[in-house]
Amino acid sequence: MDFASLGLGSLPRQSLVEDTVDYYIHLVPTSTAAASQNDVKSELEKLLPDILKAIKPFTDDFIWQRDEFKLTIAENDAIACLHGRIEFGESIDDEWFTVFLLREISKLFPQLWIRVADTDGEFLLIEAAHALPKWLSPEVADNRVWISNGALRIIPRSKDERAAAKAGQLSSLRAKDAIRFLEKFQADLLHIQLVEEEAFYRISNYPAALNDHFHHARVTVPRTVAKILHENPKLISTIVEVFCLRDPVQLKICNTMPTFPPRDPVEMSVRFTKITYAQLKQQVFRPPRPFILPGKESPQFPASELGMKLTCGLELLVSGNRNKTEGRLAAEAKTIMDSLNGASAASLLPSDEDIKSWNHQVDSEDWLDVDYEEFEANMAGTSTRTQGPSSAPFFEKSAFSDKEQQDKLKKMVENFEKFMNDDSAGYGGVRFGQHHDDRFNSDDDDDISDDEGDISTDEEDRDASFDEREFSKMMREMMGLPAESNPHTPPNEEEEISDDDEDEQSIRQTMAKMEQELVAAGALDPNRPGASVDEGRGRTKHKQQRPPRSHDLDAELNYEIARNMLESLKAQGGDAGPAANMLRSMGMVMPRDEGEDEAEDEVSEKRK
Repeated sequence: MDFASLGLGSLPRQSLVEDTVDYYIHLVPTSTAAASQNDVKSELEKLLPDILKAIKPFTDDFIWQRDEFKLTIAENDAIACLHGRIEFGESIDDEWFTVFLLREISKLFPQLWIRVADTDGEFLLIEAAHALPKWLSPEVADNRVWISNGALRIIPRSKDERAAAKAGQLSSLRAKDAIRFLEKFQADLLHIQLVEEEAFYRISNYPAALNDHFHHARVTVPRTVAKILHENPKLISTIVEVFCLRDPVQLKICNTMPTFPPRDPVEMSVRFTKITYAQLKQQVFRPPRPFILPGKESPQFPASELGMKLTCGLELLVSGNRNKTEGRLAAEAKTIMDSLNGASAASLLPSDEDIKSWNHQVDSEDWLDVDYEEFEANMAGTSTRTQGPSSAPFFEKSAFSDKEQQDKLKKMVENFEKFMNDDSAGYGGVRFGQHHDDRFNSDDDDDISDDEGDISTDEEDRDASFDEREFSKMMREMMGLPAESNPHTPPNEEEEISDDDEDEQSIRQTMAKMEQELVAAGALDPNRPGASVDEGRGRTKHKQQRPPRSHDLDAELNYEIARNMLESLKAQGGDAGPAANMLRSMGMVMPRDEGEDEAEDEVSEKRK
């Protein structure tokens, strides 16, 4: 099929606010007669209530991080459509829940064609990057990926586009031309099963997996706050966001708490998203003056601390947006005040019996702790968990669900580890095998068939390679080491020992000079363990009796690493930083250094 009649032009990518997902729902007429835009718009207006009603069972109990799922009548490249935009913030779950909703809409309304994109562009293709045809690059992907009847369809290139691509000229597809293609050439759309599976992999267990996004926790809050949280459970994300983004000026209101004084506390269960709970939990926050919390050793402390943070978040939200009339925060502040005004009479507040009848579910916090042994087992593909699909090994759960891709990725990691741990290679460099895979050097761009529906398996499953020689060269350049000798003409054993000794002597001389300069500058302690270097050892003596120099160097290196780590941790003062993050990634969580804070508190008390 020749699509030369379609007008193609190079367009700049539509700019979106960061952490935002954009979606368009188009009505593509199935009849041969072209429908006018007014007819399309009228039909969309009729469909809109039905669409929102169809997804209501999924959205009723969902807690959005910022924006909720909405649809409005709009135009996309002068074509009537339904449009929505969601700012999902830090919650990637919101973005994928949106994809799930759009896919469900496409199943219920087959006449609708849906496009979804975020700040990165066609992010569904990013999920399936290793399975894509080679020609489908980000430069040409705009407006080519559509969801219809639950399936992922791709608009192929025309002959003119393929010819232009061979000449190095890439062009994107206009939305108007994409809709025209969908109207006339639906039979020519590409449907690659592997691409579809990878693109929708994250929502493959929806809607059953939606419950895994939430966490129930016990909190102690004033009775008025309990009423608001019970009647407006979706406010929790906004309350946590306002609390986490507080500034010192706004925080002054918490010293008086005029709207939500911490009186008449009650205990209740609050449903968070896991990300909002983690954000609130990790906040270090000293109680304002009106709050009196139990001791940290008390079993009531966690609930009281969480309740204090939520109460302060509510106070900040209301006080900062009470007089505003526009914006999401202002609307939610009004919702809170309306609920609060209705609770002005004590009889309208929930009684103890009412609160006892509420849901008091409390979930385990084990998901906050990373099992690094299990993580390593997953990376090695040897996970022992057998609790259903969600407990499959990491490579089976990730986008690399294809068995061949798993094996290739594991082999690449094994080659890297073997390279780093190869003691037999010596100082001269790595000894490479004689057989190399040249499959990755071929350029199949010239072999693209006019019928791009015939995508071969080799093209869908790209191999992952590890160039050991290039890596060795890069590492040597970074460390300033001499170039690697020719691996095809290895020196004899005596030459290896001689070169090794010369290299060692040169390195030790350089290290000694560097050490002298560091000691003179006061940056290095000359009395540290292992600081002295035996310069008196001659080459003859060294040849006759070779000491275990590797152990000496290892001990010195380990000492320097430990000392630098401790100094870095001390400089961080207990906050996040390179050293703490590195140790945390290895499963070592360092305690906060509260000695100085306690000393400051004692000084402050004495001054009072």
